[in-house]
Amino acid sequence: MGGAAIGRSSGEVGRALRSTPTARRSTLTAAGWTVLVALVWVLLAAWRPSTTWHLAPVLLAGAAPWVVGQDLRGGDRSAIPRVVAAAVAGAAVSALVTWALWSGGLLAGPTVLGFPGPAIEAFTFAGVASVLALLLGGARAQRRRPTAWTAWHGPTRVAVSEDVVVVEGNAYFPPSAVRAGVLSPGDTRTLCPWKGVARYYTLNVDGIEVRDAAWSYAYPLPLARRIEGRFAFAEAVEVWPAEPAAAAEPPAPGEG
Repeated sequence: MGGAAIGRSSGEVGRALRSTPTARRSTLTAAGWTVLVALVWVLLAAWRPSTTWHLAPVLLAGAAPWVVGQDLRGGDRSAIPRVVAAAVAGAAVSALVTWALWSGGLLAGPTVLGFPGPAIEAFTFAGVASVLALLLGGARAQRRRPTAWTAWHGPTRVAVSEDVVVVEGNAYFPPSAVRAGVLSPGDTRTLCPWKGVARYYTLNVDGIEVRDAAWSYAYPLPLARRIEGRFAFAEAVEVWPAEPAAAAEPPAPGEG
């Protein structure tokens, strides 16, 4: 009976993960980063077996839960199972790579903190990293509750949504929440050291054109992947929290 219940629960979580586009994208991205870190570690170990790459197991174990944690949303019942699965997978891959390197004689460098061997050090570091990433991801899921925001230029509402991500005090709206036809790409671009390259947009409403009134990160850096493709607005546009009911639907094309 207990086994059947566990089986049904695991199956429900699996179906939820596969059926959510964000979850699928997070899983693929997490897998990609995990493979990349593992490959780099193997290449470094093959290049210099006598050097202990202390951070490698930490990065390898923490990559998957960190990436998955970036996309978690409060109220999502699959959030905690997703980050737990990512943490377990990251720790398992790190342990497998550690064992392979140790078996091949490529893990023979000095240790820190008094560990008796580099393999034990790597296992320990990986375990700690996966647990910390799990706790951080879980805390994020609890803090990130749906927030309703609106954006106005004068009397005209240009964006409204309950699915808003706030970063550095700026509200980032999903593209579907922005009134159709009011934004056009501009020539201005800026570089943020941790978010990447932002492209600016011109706002056109009620016959008024406002250059660089909005910006978006089409290809943000890993730490800012939550705002990928979203739009934030400059001072020319007033942005403030809204009642959830007001954000239930995006603004209509002719709405003022």
